[in-house]
Amino acid sequence: MKPLLKILKVGLSCTFQDRGRKGLQQYGVSYGGYLDPIAAHHVALRSGNDVLIECTYAGITLQALEECLLIISGIGIEIDGKKKSGFQVIELELKIDQAVKIRSQGAVFYVGSTAEFHVAKTLGSASTHRPAMLGNPPLEADDVLYKKSVKIRQFISSTIKPPLYKSFHIPILPGPEHSLLTPEQKKELEEKKWTISSLSDRMATQFSEQLEEGILYSMISSPVLPGTIQCTPSGKLIVLMVDGQTIGGYPRVGMLAEGDRIILAQKRAGEMITLNFLENE
Repeated sequence: MKPLLKILKVGLSCTFQDRGRKGLQQYGVSYGGYLDPIAAHHVALRSGNDVLIECTYAGITLQALEECLLIISGIGIEIDGKKKSGFQVIELELKIDQAVKIRSQGAVFYVGSTAEFHVAKTLGSASTHRPAMLGNPPLEADDVLYKKSVKIRQFISSTIKPPLYKSFHIPILPGPEHSLLTPEQKKELEEKKWTISSLSDRMATQFSEQLEEGILYSMISSPVLPGTIQCTPSGKLIVLMVDGQTIGGYPRVGMLAEGDRIILAQKRAGEMITLNFLENE
């Protein structure tokens, strides 16, 4: 185990994430893992390692403690003030003591290394889950990241295309309690522009707006998944993300397909979207 990188500065949030904790939801354990699995997939393939650093757009500043190769993926990656538009996968070689500041225009981006990070795993995953205090603690300034090993990298080009990140139209599928929406509520939901709230995080995306009337319905807490859209009695819409709970007591009026959930996850606070139901005729 040797020191690889030192963190000089972090933005709003930087955590270790991998593919998450699958198969434990019946015990109340969230899926966790990459918030944007498509962007993360590109880094994991090129680096040969699944454990990555997930950062919010405010970014991270790293200093190399030995020569290393970083793989970075996200929307509009900015390295030391130099911006690149659109979805990017970047390879960056660092010399000893070289520092680099990385940011993005999307909500999250990923940093991996061809040297495997030395991290602890909880319930089979290194993913940080803050509310449940699972996995590794959030990364902070002055933390030193150690390498476990350096793998012989064989370049693999990904055939997975990034989703249409620029889209601001999010299609939604009817949820189990979709029928509780009145025609007026459904019309309002589809005609309203929804602003991403600063309260959004890895647990759920929230909006600044809400329906004029909510759904007053008493129901037994039922299974929910990443992408489930709940409606509260006050009319607030909550879209669950990868760290969201596994059961919920609010009506599940809609559901996002994974690709659309990824698009929503990359929206920053203040950006606006529209929602429209896809229904069978």
